[in-house]
Amino acid sequence: MKKCFLLTRPDHDLITKYLFYWSRLVIKEAKNVGFKVLDIRGKKATRKNFLTYLKKYQPQLILFNGHGADDLVTGYENEILVEAGKNEEVLSGTIVYSRSCESAKALGPAAVKKGTTAFLGYKKDYFLCYSQLSVRQPLKDKVASLFLGPSNLIPTCLLKGKLVKESFAESQRKMK
Repeated sequence: MKKCFLLTRPDHDLITKYLFYWSRLVIKEAKNVGFKVLDIRGKKATRKNFLTYLKKYQPQLILFNGHGADDLVTGYENEILVEAGKNEEVLSGTIVYSRSCESAKALGPAAVKKGTTAFLGYKKDYFLCYSQLSVRQPLKDKVASLFLGPSNLIPTCLLKGKLVKESFAESQRKMK
């Protein structure tokens, strides 16, 4: 069975648009190293589509791009995709990187208790700065690159077969 990488890329506001565009670099790397890419993008980043893809393809790695809270992650127009105490078991057997505010606070531990292999994310707000001069070209935004470049290292390192701990450490080194 081919290795499979699933990512959500809603694009309904400025922050999700930045994550949407910067995730293109991760998608390119996934394809380069032989992963089947399941890109749930734009308006298709719904709970129904996410759960359908998850069940059908059983990805090894998941990247959430979107908004969140301590117990959940969202997709397009902030529709809840996964929520602690409701459906975190759907992540069982996967490695998850959640680029959303606070989702590692409660959702991460709950998901791991239900069988998620690893959950990387943020216990506080996910912070992203950008240049007003570059909002029409997010990939050329040098300010955003200071945040999203290191953030992209986590999934790209995982895709290349690095351990979760190594992927996290590499991202942290790049932030310094």
